[in-house]
Amino acid sequence: MGRHRKPRTHRGKGPVSTLQKQQRPRKVKLRSVQNFGHFAQMIHLAVRFPDEFASGRRDRKLVSEAASRLHWGAPTSLPDICDDPNISLFIKTDDPTPAQLKRFGPGGLPRWLLRREFKNNLWREALLRQQWPKWLVMRFADVVKPETQQRILSIWDRIKPFIRYPPTELQRSRSPALHLGIWSLYCLWPYITADSLQKIPMAHKLSAASLKKARERQKLVIEGLDEILGIVRAEVVPVLEPLMREHAPEGDQVQSAIHRRVRRLLRRELRLRPNLDFGGLFFTIALKEGCSEFLHIDWNDCLHRFAIIFCMGDYDNGEFCTPQLGHRIPLPPGAVLVVRTRLLAHCAVSGAGRRLVFTCFTDSSLLARIVTGDYAFL
Repeated sequence: MGRHRKPRTHRGKGPVSTLQKQQRPRKVKLRSVQNFGHFAQMIHLAVRFPDEFASGRRDRKLVSEAASRLHWGAPTSLPDICDDPNISLFIKTDDPTPAQLKRFGPGGLPRWLLRREFKNNLWREALLRQQWPKWLVMRFADVVKPETQQRILSIWDRIKPFIRYPPTELQRSRSPALHLGIWSLYCLWPYITADSLQKIPMAHKLSAASLKKARERQKLVIEGLDEILGIVRAEVVPVLEPLMREHAPEGDQVQSAIHRRVRRLLRRELRLRPNLDFGGLFFTIALKEGCSEFLHIDWNDCLHRFAIIFCMGDYDNGEFCTPQLGHRIPLPPGAVLVVRTRLLAHCAVSGAGRRLVFTCFTDSSLLARIVTGDYAFL
């Protein structure tokens, strides 16, 4: 007979260890936020789900009409939702009612989902639950490191005097913004934005000397912008991707499908300028120095996708104001705010100091091209 062996026990399993686990104090930190060394706070606001701008109608007057009808008052005078700028926030409201869900489509479904025939309506509802984001707003602290901010600001100072800006959108800000990357506004195919190319206006009317000087400035600006976007792509996107994958996995398949289509159609352009490819996390960056002081909605964003906002500089009062939630959300330099800007009317507090703002988003036209036809099941 062999020796009597002590029966093996697998650590972490069994009724005793399970009971011990249940009796342990609950940790406040989240797995994906532990690397930043900060605590996380989940906030459920006792307010109705914001559906004022959920319909398909896009009109700038809707924001002012809603503000007067709902008596929002001055958004910048709202209370701060949290006094500690160094913790991560996860904010949600009450779930939408069946009456509110009808504004997103019959049966509470996104309208693009209705173009696909399902044998069982339960399949369609299950797909909606997978696509519906859990949070309205998320904030992650210390994502963009101070040394990264200094490098970007130094490059910006070098190229700022030579940048050609588009006309200022006065309904949201007094300062102009550059839209860098890829979108498909008013077009069936994705294309690189005009601000990314910095084209020379009326080049055929310039003299040879003036045209040479303009081309030198154009080359300087494009190289600087590519350098800034390369830093974002190499040092910010790899930090954001696991955070978004864990806390906002809804729509990953759609974003991947958009990315595959963009890479297929813009193969040559992205080979020449690879820093315009952000891996499918987003496709366009609105870059500006200043802030958006006026209450507005980002009508070109998708209803079910997030915008990613981060700032850098030495500014004061960097609060993100949204009257539908009844609070301001502090956004210090280096923090990242993930928010559904197509649903929430918003503006920023303009304070002293310098502020360089990055607003990263996916154009709704890109999404509209991919969720129809063969990709409607996504």
